[in-house]
Amino acid sequence: MRNGRGKRQLGSCLFLTLTIALPRATLAQSDSATLHVTLTGWAERTWFLLTDPGAGEGGLLGDRGILQRFHGDIDAEYQLDLISSRFSMTQEFSWQQQNNGLRYWAGSINYVQLVDGVEIKAGTMLGKKWSLHSEYYRETKPSIDRDLLTVRVMRAGPRGLHFFAEGSLQPLKPDADMTLGGGWSGHVGNAGLSFTLLDAFSDLVYQVLEVWPGFAETAIDYERQPLAVRGSFDLTPVSQLRLAADAGILLQSRMRAYNQLAPDSGFRQQQHYLHAGALVEISLNPTFRGGVFGTYVRAVTDRAALPSGVASDDFILREKAAQLGAVGLADLGPRWRLETWLAHEWRPETREYRADLTPDVDYEDRAWSGSALINYRAPSGFGAAMAFEMDMRHVIKGAGTVPSLQPLGHNNARVRLDGGWRFGEHFAVQLGVNADLDGDTSDHRKRFDGAHGRFVMLW
Repeated sequence: MRNGRGKRQLGSCLFLTLTIALPRATLAQSDSATLHVTLTGWAERTWFLLTDPGAGEGGLLGDRGILQRFHGDIDAEYQLDLISSRFSMTQEFSWQQQNNGLRYWAGSINYVQLVDGVEIKAGTMLGKKWSLHSEYYRETKPSIDRDLLTVRVMRAGPRGLHFFAEGSLQPLKPDADMTLGGGWSGHVGNAGLSFTLLDAFSDLVYQVLEVWPGFAETAIDYERQPLAVRGSFDLTPVSQLRLAADAGILLQSRMRAYNQLAPDSGFRQQQHYLHAGALVEISLNPTFRGGVFGTYVRAVTDRAALPSGVASDDFILREKAAQLGAVGLADLGPRWRLETWLAHEWRPETREYRADLTPDVDYEDRAWSGSALINYRAPSGFGAAMAFEMDMRHVIKGAGTVPSLQPLGHNNARVRLDGGWRFGEHFAVQLGVNADLDGDTSDHRKRFDGAHGRFVMLW
């Protein structure tokens, strides 16, 4: 039988990062150039929940909504496992400085299953002003199985401006998106704005070409084609202050999903989405920085059954998540760095059925999460890190009404120990194990609480 708390004889992973021809951070750097954090990793994962719904359980036709936060395979330590396994906010910042790269992370969540993620980005110049960029994303966890490739053509303009067109390459043609956007970069930072037509070819496939029901039993008719807008900036108006933000919104979306052999069977659905994240970072001196950050995401799925549809397809699902936090970074010497963060999170979810056939859901949990990490980083050779990590989560209401392997309200804490090796400036591997502090392992005499790893390569 699966034991979510007994944890994880799997673990170990790799993390990779590469670059191309512009100025970039290297693995060996330990100066103020990398003493920053970013919310970009959070923003990208959150944005993909909207733009790549096919990666979620049931896809666009599933009933779990946009955010996909709960799943029957998720145990009480799942959020803590993600904290231990994923890249930190400082590692995310270093990754954003790269133009070409590959990175991978993974962590064990039970005896047989890993969560993992990989990103690959590569670019090449097509002339003096034109360039081609591609990015590949893979994310595997209980509620998500993402495998996404995007290709972007970019043209450099005057005074730091650039313009681009981007498309996602999907095995299901109706799922492909098209994006147009632009941005600016200068000595004080950068900013960007984009417009994405979601499922750009869906109506062409289902309504114009009229797919044979043997290929697709369910067809989709967009009565309002979904259009999403995203903007971001990262600015340092003065040397001691850095401001960054990322926001996205779904402007419109209404579609009808129906059985091609019985057009009155199915449902009509509207969706609403908004995410916003902001970061304020202050440099008290060249070797110490502090900051505050906040994130918010809201998604609504309003589904109404067609005349011959089923009552379970007649509901409104509202999903929200918000967090406020603080971060502190300090270079304690040429090879020693301290990284700390603490955040308070709120996660409400409600599901209201129009028919009284299924109980409604009114759920909320709250958590204090954080990490305090000290890192020894050599220019080449051995490196190590030790961290205290926690996720103190309490279910305020609705316990047991969202799918999970175990009750989610639990005080989870551990010590994380990492060791690895740097091969010069552009290649590093790191493996780690966790030591339980909250006493929830199956054998209290054993402190092993899972394993993880990262692999990094830069060029």
